[in-house]
Amino acid sequence: MHREYIFILILVILLQVKCYIKLVPKIIPQINTYKIGHRFNSNSVNTIHRGRILIKDTLSDTLNYAKKTKWPSLVNLWEFTRPHTILGSAISLLFLYLYAIPPSLWFTSKFRESILFSAIPSLLMNIYITGLNQVTDVEIDRINKPYLPIAAGNLTRNKATFIITSCLIGSIFLARSAAWPLLWTLLGSAFLGTIYSLPPFRIKRYPLLAALCILVVRGSLVNLGFFFQAKIDILNENIPSVAAAISKFPESIYLTAFFAIFGVVIAIMKDTPDVAGDQKFNIPSFSVKLGASRMFGFSWKLLFFLLSSTSLGFTFKFLRSYSTSTNIVKLYRVICAAAFTLLANDVKVRAEMVDCNESKSIFQYYMHIWNIFYFCYFLLPFVR
Repeated sequence: MHREYIFILILVILLQVKCYIKLVPKIIPQINTYKIGHRFNSNSVNTIHRGRILIKDTLSDTLNYAKKTKWPSLVNLWEFTRPHTILGSAISLLFLYLYAIPPSLWFTSKFRESILFSAIPSLLMNIYITGLNQVTDVEIDRINKPYLPIAAGNLTRNKATFIITSCLIGSIFLARSAAWPLLWTLLGSAFLGTIYSLPPFRIKRYPLLAALCILVVRGSLVNLGFFFQAKIDILNENIPSVAAAISKFPESIYLTAFFAIFGVVIAIMKDTPDVAGDQKFNIPSFSVKLGASRMFGFSWKLLFFLLSSTSLGFTFKFLRSYSTSTNIVKLYRVICAAAFTLLANDVKVRAEMVDCNESKSIFQYYMHIWNIFYFCYFLLPFVR
């Protein structure tokens, strides 16, 4: 069983190394290097300020260059996977594992084997879900997201269908002997991802059900599934059911509640830049029915409330148990309180700069929300 995973991992690494070796020598000469204090001529460099080079969209420029060479298929495949969701799944998996087990077991051989066993089928399932949405939304994406591979004509629908079918089969096959948390997470995600996009269900047409679908996957299935999988796989905990798991580990309720609310924010925010296409194809999202500006305001204020209240919660825990907590726990709570305060402020400041009449402006803010989403997972090992 481990040989299957190792083979797939080596294959992925070799593809990445091949792409890197062939692209980097061709791209680096495109950047004119000068002494600090002079302007770079490359489009990927904005400016130099106080001795620091501020580089913008370097990865984007790299991919654009790759498209013009003999590796466009690899780049189109990467863009088809919707990298920000792949990154979100990978980060959530890793930091949920770190949160679930004591630091003494971090990155041990058992930890590495377990996370590899969970990561590959989970990422394959992620590609299936996001890919299926693209396959069924080609006409809408030509208006809302014309840069996506199928909508742009860089990937045929048949090839995309083959990719997502292979990912679905591969995901379930690799997880066939997994413990129930991982298996239920994958099967539940596959079911909800399928009925979200695929006719005759296509529940994305119903804004409340669509939001609920994303909330369940991002809020409950992923977080509870990976958290309990780590407990069973690494700590050998006896957890026969969801009810028993929640009863034994009540902290999982708070974890689920936080990311469920964050999932609502993502579910609503993702539709705010897509009003034009959704209106044309009769997708009655909240943004279409109530207005993009109103839903954008509701989304960022909900996220601001979530992050601010979480910061207050850590502050309260710090003060209430100050005399009984160890110094390291006190430090962790101060870090979390400060971090969530800064994140809340960032959400508010950036929201005030968004032009709700420009879909590009809203989309850039939506992508920044994903950065905050990632960072919240980074904080999990400090949660005490």
